[in-house]
Amino acid sequence: MNKHTIILFFFLFISFNSHAQQKLLDFYFEGGRCQMNEKIVEVINDGINISARQVVLHYKKSEESMTLNFVDENLRGYEETIKELEGYTVKGKTQLIWRNKKNKNLEIVVIEKAGSLTFMWNGVMYKTN
Repeated sequence: MNKHTIILFFFLFISFNSHAQQKLLDFYFEGGRCQMNEKIVEVINDGINISARQVVLHYKKSEESMTLNFVDENLRGYEETIKELEGYTVKGKTQLIWRNKKNKNLEIVVIEKAGSLTFMWNGVMYKTN
């Protein structure tokens, strides 16, 4: 375990309530998947909004990468991957932020809300709120 992981683990341990903390810790240390239903995804370069029935985030801890997948109303699939991620915490909040090591504008926020994980994606091609 590297120094940043130990600091992150300690901060999460003392900052979050146990249920929310456990969901975020599991996601951070094990990777995984979270999804949102009926979401609008913005295509950054075009300013077009795509209505998606389901938006899925896949986190691969071992590869330090996250992938956003979604399908539009015409069943056309979209995907974007961000690699070389670093995780951060927000003091007093049940959320984690990952940013690309080279481009800090590429950001994924994972939040524990009402017993489940949700996320915001700010990538090169797509953005969700």
